[in-house]
Amino acid sequence: MTELVLGLGWFVSQMFLAVWVNKAKPPKTILAKYPKHVLLQYGIPLLYKWRSRIDKEDLPIIEEHRRRHLIQVYYGFLLPVILIYAYLYYLYIAI
Repeated sequence: MTELVLGLGWFVSQMFLAVWVNKAKPPKTILAKYPKHVLLQYGIPLLYKWRSRIDKEDLPIIEEHRRRHLIQVYYGFLLPVILIYAYLYYLYIAI
């Protein structure tokens, strides 16, 4: 029962997080200005080469979307991995 509640809680939080990330998506007029490889680069963590190719007035909008996207990636991938590890470690200790 606990696993079901945790799974549903994670799923609902992912849905809210997806809506939050999509609200910060830049308008198509801004995205149309830049080549596709620049738009793909801003979604990669620890890569900042794309910043020099973005206009200064568009940078805050794209940075906000990038920040929210990375939060979603970390929360959607790393948190479940950590929780699974903790659960398996608990099972190992409990035995």
